[in-house]
Amino acid sequence: MNSVDEKRRSSLWYATGYIDEYFRLLGGSVCYMGYFDCHVPALFTLAMDEWVGNLHISYEQAVNQLICYQMWSQTDQLPLKVLERVGKYHPTPEDIDLFTVRVTERYPMFYSPYEKENWQRFLEGRGNLLENHS
Repeated sequence: MNSVDEKRRSSLWYATGYIDEYFRLLGGSVCYMGYFDCHVPALFTLAMDEWVGNLHISYEQAVNQLICYQMWSQTDQLPLKVLERVGKYHPTPEDIDLFTVRVTERYPMFYSPYEKENWQRFLEGRGNLLENHS
């Protein structure tokens, strides 16, 4: 892997902090009912999918279906802001694959015993969505 790829992937990884910060800014008070920390990398993954053209339904439908309808309706357009931020890095399909593997292996989902379970459920739903529309 060349240094350009490494830099882009590193930038993508650290850009998830923007989403984390949104939810942590007010001590979690902006979190909607049913929020899980795995929604942060899930939203970022779907934004990358949208950017590279993986999604065959609207980005909004994917967020509503695979994360939570409240992510779209109660976060002051956070999904659109994340999509804009992702576009600055021009992710590739390989970046998405490496990102999801890294999240699965390393993302600190320890606030709730259900985090890993919800992340796996997201990945399965995403896989079905991508498979059914390829």
